[in-house]
Amino acid sequence: MYIDSEVISLSINFPLELKTGFFRQEQCMVRIDHHHSQIFFDFQEKSDIYVVEFEHLKRIVYSPGTKHEIEFQTSHNAYVGYVSKDEIQRGIIEILKVEFGDRFKEIHI
Repeated sequence: MYIDSEVISLSINFPLELKTGFFRQEQCMVRIDHHHSQIFFDFQEKSDIYVVEFEHLKRIVYSPGTKHEIEFQTSHNAYVGYVSKDEIQRGIIEILKVEFGDRFKEIHI
């Protein structure tokens, strides 16, 4: 699949089941906003939003497997969650590879 990064919109959205505590996960919407160079983790049920500036994003690590784990590593935190199979089929991983280039890593364990 070829994706032209010039064609991709300034904002990408996808649902993520984010780890929020020991044995706790919450559904959130991830919004990657290129216009403002930020990633938002929007918890609609709690009205909470986590914001990551692109300059603080060190790496995105995707581990395909039964849970499709993805980790957003920043200078201060790590946000770990699970991408649904529907989003995988929709091509979200390929989009992230194109959008984040060298900062995107796929590891097979």
